[in-house]
Amino acid sequence: MNCNQLRKDDCALLRQYIDQSWNLIDKQILARAGIPFRSYCDTFLDLDSGDDENMKECRQWWVCPPDQQQCRTGYCIYSQWANDNEWDCPDAEDELLLFDSYVEWVRSKTPRNYSFVKNSNFLSNTCNQTGSFLCLSPGASSLHFYCIHYSQLGDGKIDCAGAIDERNKLAHCDQSSVLGYHFRCPSTNTCIPYYYHCHKGIRCPNLTDDSYWCYRNFPSFGYCRGEKDFRCLDNTCAFGGRCDGHYFCPFAEDEYMCDYSSSSMQKVTSYRQQKMLFARAVPRTFQLPQLRVNDSTNILSANTSYTTTTSRNVPFVDTSLLSPLLPYWCNRGLGVLLNNKSIICFCPPQYYGDKCEYHNDRLLVTFHLDMSQSSFTIDTNQNIVLKLLVLFFYNNQTLMKHEFHVRPTFNTSSYEKHVVHFLYSHSSDLREQRNDRYFTRSQILNVQPYSIQIETYLLHDMQKPVLIAVWKYPIYFDYLPVYSLAKVLRLIKLNKQQNPCLSNPCHSNQQCYPLMNNKSQYVCLCNDNFTGERCSVEDDRCASGYCAPGSLCKPNYHLLLRGNTLPLCICSFGQYGDRCDIEHDLCQLNPCLNGGSCFPSLKLDQFTCSCKKEYYGEKCELKKRRTHLSIKENHEYTGAVIQFFGIDFISLDLNLAHQRVYKTLPSSIEYYHDQETVPTIILAKTYSSYDDISPAIYLLLLSVNVNAFDTKNELSESNQCKHITEIRNGNPCS
Repeated sequence: MNCNQLRKDDCALLRQYIDQSWNLIDKQILARAGIPFRSYCDTFLDLDSGDDENMKECRQWWVCPPDQQQCRTGYCIYSQWANDNEWDCPDAEDELLLFDSYVEWVRSKTPRNYSFVKNSNFLSNTCNQTGSFLCLSPGASSLHFYCIHYSQLGDGKIDCAGAIDERNKLAHCDQSSVLGYHFRCPSTNTCIPYYYHCHKGIRCPNLTDDSYWCYRNFPSFGYCRGEKDFRCLDNTCAFGGRCDGHYFCPFAEDEYMCDYSSSSMQKVTSYRQQKMLFARAVPRTFQLPQLRVNDSTNILSANTSYTTTTSRNVPFVDTSLLSPLLPYWCNRGLGVLLNNKSIICFCPPQYYGDKCEYHNDRLLVTFHLDMSQSSFTIDTNQNIVLKLLVLFFYNNQTLMKHEFHVRPTFNTSSYEKHVVHFLYSHSSDLREQRNDRYFTRSQILNVQPYSIQIETYLLHDMQKPVLIAVWKYPIYFDYLPVYSLAKVLRLIKLNKQQNPCLSNPCHSNQQCYPLMNNKSQYVCLCNDNFTGERCSVEDDRCASGYCAPGSLCKPNYHLLLRGNTLPLCICSFGQYGDRCDIEHDLCQLNPCLNGGSCFPSLKLDQFTCSCKKEYYGEKCELKKRRTHLSIKENHEYTGAVIQFFGIDFISLDLNLAHQRVYKTLPSSIEYYHDQETVPTIILAKTYSSYDDISPAIYLLLLSVNVNAFDTKNELSESNQCKHITEIRNGNPCS
């Protein structure tokens, strides 16, 4: 589209598309918490409203993946979860075989007419029907075993002691989840984990709610009083048999209300937590059809060998030579073992001390260079580099400095943040001065001894650096132990009529520069080699060639915090070292492959390769995957967008990887990318007018695990997608 420095024909259309793309988003949808599509109907509550587990909707509409089975409620569970002694379906449908085997085990014991059964023939009568669940009655006064039908599980009505029949249906007392492995005290609505219940006096507030159970669970008298002992209903003792996974009592009441996962970990764990983590982490495999519009589509299978990688040897380190104290000696730094068996600590900028045990008072500076309104574009000479010199001043004396390089042709359209730490001096005078400022408001408002000055130099080949822009920011809160300064540095073209330097306010050995962050103010900086008051003194060291030819010598930029009183040399590109006297160019070795262009970096051992569109990698050694579309369209529209989507196979999110906006679709579109496979979905959207909020959508590609694609498509009814409201009446695509 024509929207650049030379032509502005289509800028209005481009702006209209960007505005509409945002305005079409429902702000209410943005305000809601989003969950992955796969998290619906999976038995785990993710939304406070519970809408993700709406039983009616799940039962009516949801379709489970092939490796899962569907509960009667519509929820999906993994097949291996069935009959594992943990209810996953709300109505325990996945555990019916275990329930039946339990009843059969009780039947095999052929119990006598125990006083704790509801009637003497309940096994042959009540529990002799298909679909019986054997449990303890919920009465508080006495215990009775009886059977309920499977249909009563998860129906919202408590039919068994402890509400175990509703563990996946009823909410926990604090409403945070379902009841799970918690005993629900009926009169006080209190929930107590099975693992703790009755143990060491952990009881219901109303003791009559659980006295019948705690009398036997963790008994405190008689011969059956061990921590894992259980007094059966026939008053026999299951020594160490409580929740050990083996039936002992006549009705296996020693395994009633057990939380085996918490017992194995010896602490209370969240209900079905491990299963939830498994469900969230397992990759989903899609069984999507490969969409071929016609026979001219060529597919390169993912199994095809596309690139080869070489392994590299990793050096082996004999850890027996290291002191066992080494990893723990330095609190927050890196310990190095010396020949004399002593350990020295290398501390990060935030810490200092022999063992990195003290915090440094520091200033954190974060900035981004915005060149969108400058004279630099992506078409700028690739050999032009901008050096950003970041200076930390105290009363205009340089304490520390950092340098960054930006290449306009690479960074004009990208967003790159630069972060640097500056440290305050530990000298007693400066620390006392900062402390005094903390208690003096007028000092904070009117005097700012600390400041950040950022100078941008233009570097081109071996020519001397040229200063082109200056920003300066006072530090108002220097008395704080840590202060963060974040700025966007806008490199813009100045209006010559409003330039404060037009009146030549600086002295003869100074150069005037307007401040880019406050264009009504200026700063006078000394010319190369000069220092002193009003830059009236030429430094002997600079004049005698301290800095190499082609570089700048700044005698007043001492790095005082590091004890350096020597001038600062600002190197031209390709020069290195404190005095810019080292010349080194890795690009002379032509390290970039496949026609890539090499550019030296700020560091001696680094370089940057600018690759052709078909290649990527550190040395342009890897070939990109190619998607080629030949598009035939036979209807009118005002604008069009081609969108390339990928699928995150963990979260199942649909991610927009790339898009292009056109006034008229070209007949051929190529898209190169560095992913293993081509985008899973490619869509075309056409807009009939500038204010069209419902574009026509066409499916150009649907493929999974394909390396390359070359196809001919047309925009027609055969691949036009219907609106979401029409899905229930037919297929999403015609």
